[in-house]
Amino acid sequence: MKTTNKILNFNLNLENTKCALCDSDNSVTIAEGEDYEYKSVLGTFKFQECKSCGHLYLNPRPTLSSASVLYPSTYYTVSNNTKNSWKNHLVSNVARIVMLNRIKRFVGLVPKNGCILEIGFGDGIVLGLIKQLRQDITVIGVDLAISKSTYSYLSNLGIQLRECAFESADLSSVSVDLIIMTQLIEHLWDLKSCINKISCVLKPNGYIVIATPNAQGYDRKLSKKGAWGGYYWPRHMNIFTPESLTKLFEQYNLRLVNFCSLVFPVGWIYSLKYTFERRNWKQLACLTNLSNPFLLAIFTIIDLFAILLRKQTSNMQLLFQKSSIS
Repeated sequence: MKTTNKILNFNLNLENTKCALCDSDNSVTIAEGEDYEYKSVLGTFKFQECKSCGHLYLNPRPTLSSASVLYPSTYYTVSNNTKNSWKNHLVSNVARIVMLNRIKRFVGLVPKNGCILEIGFGDGIVLGLIKQLRQDITVIGVDLAISKSTYSYLSNLGIQLRECAFESADLSSVSVDLIIMTQLIEHLWDLKSCINKISCVLKPNGYIVIATPNAQGYDRKLSKKGAWGGYYWPRHMNIFTPESLTKLFEQYNLRLVNFCSLVFPVGWIYSLKYTFERRNWKQLACLTNLSNPFLLAIFTIIDLFAILLRKQTSNMQLLFQKSSIS
């Protein structure tokens, strides 16, 4: 069933959905929120908790046909507008170092002349780093929308690019050793179809590494009513736990090899910003942004300390391997 929600300059199509894990439609609303980040969509959205399996999902949700509304030209991964302040330069360099350290060991899993696919590569920082690390590897990137600057940069590196929703990407001729999905799986509409596609393009014994919000993150308890950054209204369709994502992937011949919690300063900043927005503290909300190196540093330290205490943060990384036996 589709409905319409009025938004700025567009009509946003909505659809009712069931739990993506167990197909139950028996759920309870646990959080409500608005498009605090881009304000391109008016109205309140709801996250449901499935009464059968506990999975969290957005319902009703925008349809795939509304993707251009959810990800406007101002969206951070497709915007060509860059600010050259020292803060943005510092944050960009730190992000590059962090990502380089994270992907090194995964790139090492790929054999000589192998192939890597990144789904939802955003600004292309990971794809560029992969090419710097391994010139022998074939690199493919799929994303819903690609900025002109990112397209030019990655194309010049010899990276193959597909600009489309992953749901509609034709990868029938592709066979890869490693798939990377960073903060992407929660955005997918047709979840099970996409995981099946992942399993099909992945070679036997190949790997997929995923980073995604963790519904069991200790800080979600501080903002249950909807200010938690992991909800990212209304662009996140599903929020997983380590157990739910592992169980889902096992259905597609993909077994969990490794799990760990990652620092998530971005999520903390969104949570803080959304809290200020809800209280109508507009000036504080404007000051709370991802280019603030002081907030990024503070929340990174907080999460690092939590990890030392063996707590799960709101950002998890899982490594799955495809079985060699179908």
